[in-house]
Amino acid sequence: MDPKQCDFLFENELIEIVPNFTSDRLELICGSTNAFEPGIPMKVPVWLALHLRKRQKCVINPPSWMNLAELQQMATSEAKSDGFSEIPERFFEMSHVLLTHEAKSDGFSEIPERFFEMSHVLLTQCKEDIENLEQMRTLVKDIWDMRTSKMKTSTINFLGDEPRSDVQIDNITQFEIAHVRGFLSSSLSTIADLSNFVTHFEK
Repeated sequence: MDPKQCDFLFENELIEIVPNFTSDRLELICGSTNAFEPGIPMKVPVWLALHLRKRQKCVINPPSWMNLAELQQMATSEAKSDGFSEIPERFFEMSHVLLTHEAKSDGFSEIPERFFEMSHVLLTQCKEDIENLEQMRTLVKDIWDMRTSKMKTSTINFLGDEPRSDVQIDNITQFEIAHVRGFLSSSLSTIADLSNFVTHFEK
């Protein structure tokens, strides 16, 4: 799975909107929505929320973790963690903290699922619905930079270790795996080729 496929899957995630129009429920491939009533919050797939937002038919309510205080806490946790900290699902797809001493930490703290996918969508396509937009954008970028740095360090350490078939890294999101997968696969293939060459040469 590559990052584009992650984005595609993310668009089927549910997000809360507040419509400003009245309509019967919609029958979608992924299921049915509730009826649309002005001012009544409801959940719809991200792709539908974006479509309605572009037509000024709704306001998108960001997830509970998409606020300045929560992002600052996540960034601080990431900087202090020896591992990957927990983040919300789809964090990167959807959402950044004051840069701290990231270089001193090589682990991942937990972030929400879909953090990056959700952050990206909200900060680029729903700007009017986000308070403290620039600070939030900066925090999301900081979190991405910190975790990318950790991912590079972890990858280098893995490639430099004795050959093995698996490695455990906690709190990695699907989007991050997709982001590094191509590089890691090609690197492992190259190392295997070199190892086979050396073995053959030594014989």
